[in-house]
Amino acid sequence: MIVSERVAEAVFSALGRHLGMPGEVIQSRANEGLEVLGFDRQSLMQVLLDIERELGMAGLEVDDDALATPASLVLGVVAVAG
Repeated sequence: MIVSERVAEAVFSALGRHLGMPGEVIQSRANEGLEVLGFDRQSLMQVLLDIERELGMAGLEVDDDALATPASLVLGVVAVAG
């Protein structure tokens, strides 16, 4: 699996777990605002920790722009993961 696919799966799964829904649902809503989906700053930090663990990354930090939508979060994590 290429990096971007693995990251996308990890991001959508982590977001879905925090909302109690399948990652596929989050993927289908990838361009909706994370706030609209029910995330606040604190819950997004928990999601980032989950993504860190799932991808085996330490100290995952993404730009604030990456915290706009599920799709932008995927792109932000891909940029950091290289």
